[in-house]
Amino acid sequence: MAFSKLATLTRLLRQLDHLPTLEKQVSELHREFSALGATLRQLDGAVHEKMNAVIDATRERDSRVTREIEALGAAVRAATRAVIDSGREAGMQPETRIELVRLDCVSLFVPIDDNLYNAFIPPECKGYTLERHCEALASEAPPDATELEADVTRAMLLYLDRLFVQGCSVHLLDLGAWVGDFAVKLGKFSRLRGRQFTADCYDPSEAGTFIPFNAELNGVGRCIVHKPIGLSLTGGPQVFHQIRGHSDSSRLMVADGGAGEQQFESYLIPTVTLEACLPALGPAEHLIVKLDLEGIDTQIALQNLERLKDATLIIEFAPARAEYQNIKPESFLSALLESHALFDLYFLFRPTRTVPVERSDIAEFVSDVRQRPYGYTDVLGVPRSFRGHCEIVRLLEKLEPLAGSYMMG
Repeated sequence: MAFSKLATLTRLLRQLDHLPTLEKQVSELHREFSALGATLRQLDGAVHEKMNAVIDATRERDSRVTREIEALGAAVRAATRAVIDSGREAGMQPETRIELVRLDCVSLFVPIDDNLYNAFIPPECKGYTLERHCEALASEAPPDATELEADVTRAMLLYLDRLFVQGCSVHLLDLGAWVGDFAVKLGKFSRLRGRQFTADCYDPSEAGTFIPFNAELNGVGRCIVHKPIGLSLTGGPQVFHQIRGHSDSSRLMVADGGAGEQQFESYLIPTVTLEACLPALGPAEHLIVKLDLEGIDTQIALQNLERLKDATLIIEFAPARAEYQNIKPESFLSALLESHALFDLYFLFRPTRTVPVERSDIAEFVSDVRQRPYGYTDVLGVPRSFRGHCEIVRLLEKLEPLAGSYMMG
């Protein structure tokens, strides 16, 4: 027993001999951890400094772009007003008359002396008042899914609703926005649904100046931005034709080399390419691109097919236009079908059909469109890459078509 205790005591004494070494190692580790902590604090400070620099640079860039757009918009409005005023002085053009109309769920200011007002807005939709508009605001509610799935004229609201169900927020690039009718309609539906929707509306025409007012009137002024800038293949300043009495047909001079026998005013506008105005979106954001550029839609789309493969497309398709001299309309549709399922809407603002455009039926479809009253239709492209593609296609195919109509209400 005594021997065992002695052995234990001997081991303890030997361990005590190592204590100075252990203390030294602990001290060295402590110094190393302290140095590492100082290094981490320095790195953390450097990261925060870099992040703040990036944030400041981004804010400065966004602020600069906003100022440039506002300056360009002011220049365009001043040029437009100068042209209109000079025309009035010469007795060439009467003062623009404006009226409030009610189209589906939105109230819109529109020009009166205009083909759309005269031919495509029903009499019962005209002469709306701000008092009636305010009364309607008090009782507004979005249509439910059952209503949307039973009414082909609300096909685009159904489409938007399915994007929301898939968890997407939506950004609309409305290129050729007229008075903002389509963007305001989608924006108002999104607001009533409590969903995130934003839109950039590019339109340098006189009708485009109505967009901020129509957005504000319908409670979507914060999510819709009017950009008085044109779209072109090259970007840069270009000549724009403001067509009298045909506000929806105003266009770049290069679209057809002139405006034929129509009366118009010409002035310079800033333009950008589609690539330059495509927004940077997150993984949960979906892009809708509407092309209504009066003569260069095909070229813009083909120039950007790869960039647009994941976006929903809406394209005005008029196979008799000069833009199809260099590419057959059948070839254009075939190119779109590689990345999108296509649907014939007849007229975007109030669709009367959602008929699939199949590859085997392209020639027949083109011939049918040529024979329609105005020789065009609006085509919806559903991206095949979208995770909800099959469900949306199924719902669109189920909608019962109506007699073709270009009426807005």
